[in-house]
Amino acid sequence: MKTNRQVLDSRKYLLPMKPRLTALLLSSDEKLVRVLRRVLSDMDVVIEHSTEPDRAIAKLTRERFDAVIVDCTHAAVASRILGGIRSSITNKRAITMAVLDPQSPQGEAKEACEAAAHFVLSKPVSPEQSRAVFPAARALMNRERRRRARIRVELPVDLRFGPGGGVVRVLTSDLGEDGMAVNFDGERPYGSTFPVEMSLPGDCAKIQCCAQVAWEGGRMTGVRFCDMDADTARLLRHWIQHQLEGADVEDCLVRSKLADLSVCACYLQTESPFPVGTRLSLMMKIGDLELQIEGVVRVMHSGRGMGVEFKKTSEHREQLEQFIETLWRTSGAIPDLEVRPESIDGHVERTGSELATAGEGDPLLSLFISKRQLPAELFQAELRKQRRAHV
Repeated sequence: MKTNRQVLDSRKYLLPMKPRLTALLLSSDEKLVRVLRRVLSDMDVVIEHSTEPDRAIAKLTRERFDAVIVDCTHAAVASRILGGIRSSITNKRAITMAVLDPQSPQGEAKEACEAAAHFVLSKPVSPEQSRAVFPAARALMNRERRRRARIRVELPVDLRFGPGGGVVRVLTSDLGEDGMAVNFDGERPYGSTFPVEMSLPGDCAKIQCCAQVAWEGGRMTGVRFCDMDADTARLLRHWIQHQLEGADVEDCLVRSKLADLSVCACYLQTESPFPVGTRLSLMMKIGDLELQIEGVVRVMHSGRGMGVEFKKTSEHREQLEQFIETLWRTSGAIPDLEVRPESIDGHVERTGSELATAGEGDPLLSLFISKRQLPAELFQAELRKQRRAHV
């Protein structure tokens, strides 16, 4: 068996990633198709075009796409397709986009299309409008593809079956963020969860969680992770990302500017904001001081920016206070900023009581929560008013 050091340092252990992103476009609007083909081609995204809903549905059941774009001219049909993608086995991770006609009064079906999509375009769709939206969409497409990536690596893993079943040691053949393939000769414990424990190469960090059998083929068994806590998931994700560095890493970045910052939240100016619910990884740097923190998008204004609530820990609060103090002391400083998506639709909705108390003591986060339904122009006015009051 190869040593951990050999596996960690050699790129030949990486499974080749799919060379180009693919998007399925359902539309009979020739002008829309021409615009999206031109814009997405510049972003190295291949479009498969369909004009018939039945054929598009058949493709979605057989093939995997990184994105699905639906023209909502017939909103009732479009809402069923967009809504069904979330429960699809093949394409539940696809990034979805609805193209709406503001002049078309289709009521609830039109609202359902907007609610089911990650991104929304409005007709007439121009190249400029598309180029503002698609960088964030493409970053999420790349991120979801990386979530599915598998690292070829041989690691010893301990599986525990039943109260007195003892420990079974197996070897992985590949490892990803959501599971692994292992060489397994014994009887598979279908339908039950079992503890898993292994150490990652390099830093000897331990991964402990529960798992289930997902599939089998000969001596190989697919194991799906479940009930993995957030810190363990982040540890595994960062290790895998480290192995994949150089493979579309920059494609997961979206250009943003820090406009407002508090110990609980920030507002980022960007032409390509992420949808509400997207979990982000942010790196802010000013001088020698660097801050890395995770957050979730709470407010999104297309073409303008997004409000991000930070993950709250005492350590992060202290780091943010230090960062804000350094900003105040450094006149005219503009922090370096990197924003990467981590996952989408992975957030838990707040309860009523949580919404009522989340922003207490933090005006910026309170604004995100209390004014999140305002149109973009009115929200920006409230943000400027708060900014002036704080200064």
